[in-house]
Amino acid sequence: MSSVSQVWREFFCNWPVELPQRGVVVTNFNEQIPFVSFLMNEHMLMLERMAPDANGGRRMLLPYDFIVGVKITDPVKNEVFVQAGFLQGGQKNGTKPRVPPRRAEEVIRRE
Repeated sequence: MSSVSQVWREFFCNWPVELPQRGVVVTNFNEQIPFVSFLMNEHMLMLERMAPDANGGRRMLLPYDFIVGVKITDPVKNEVFVQAGFLQGGQKNGTKPRVPPRRAEEVIRRE
């Protein structure tokens, strides 16, 4: 399994509980697959569509190697993604960026 495949597998394995299992998967064929739930195994993802596609398919089996992106369609707060391991910009290892305090005198002196 490639490192990219592993990243997508881990993302779906660690899908945040507070985030509904729906969105849009973008494939390397530039196809966008809306889904309302998913199942997974070690090698691929099974996406369930809300309505059948043009050929009548409601479910799609997709190897992780074919995934290039996932669109989240529900409005959610960043905290949901922080709980899933994402960091706020400027943070390392879950710590807040260190910003030295500025005193009013320094601001006045510079102006």
